[in-house]
Amino acid sequence: MSGILRSTNENELDGKARDAMRADKPAELRRLLSENEAQKLIRKTGGNVLSYCLVDAIGYRYCECIQELLKAGANPCNVGECTPVMRTITHGGDLRILKLLLEYGANPDSDQGPSSYEPLYFAARFADLTCFRMLLLFGADPDYNCSHRDFLSSAPDVSSVLGTCLANNYEVQFVKLLIQFGANMYLPDIQRTRIQVDNDAAKLLDREMGKDIFF
Repeated sequence: MSGILRSTNENELDGKARDAMRADKPAELRRLLSENEAQKLIRKTGGNVLSYCLVDAIGYRYCECIQELLKAGANPCNVGECTPVMRTITHGGDLRILKLLLEYGANPDSDQGPSSYEPLYFAARFADLTCFRMLLLFGADPDYNCSHRDFLSSAPDVSSVLGTCLANNYEVQFVKLLIQFGANMYLPDIQRTRIQVDNDAAKLLDREMGKDIFF
């Protein structure tokens, strides 16, 4: 939602909310957002009037302000090119903030459609095992296919998160978690990658596939 398309009242509320948030004053933010007019605007816009304030608060890591925004009805999902979940993962991976977003209904997968990066991919890329596990606990798809053109140009034979972890020799714990949460070990890109690499993650996958055969 661009500033051009917003009403004067929406812009005014956004500005005041940002001022309180940037000063890290959650009590002031709570008071502002509890006012009747503010609540009407929040409901009218489905929480989107506070979306950019929420994304900014994540950048500052003001956890109490983030909680007040979410309690007031800020939309925890899609915001333009950067979702709150992606912002959290790419700006330090604060687990408290990620958990708050997910508890208030944020999508643990992408909100951007098939041409976007996935939060799981970035959590693995930044070696953030705690955020990776949190996303899976809240229902992230362990078998997503990433079709973002920039990603595919750098790894044209790999499209699943498990294949990505194998190909890039990420910590074996990432692969272990994916298997525990039900990732399909037999997707074509995973099998191709498994044959091409010799690392601990590939060896773990071989053992797990062996268990499937015998049990």
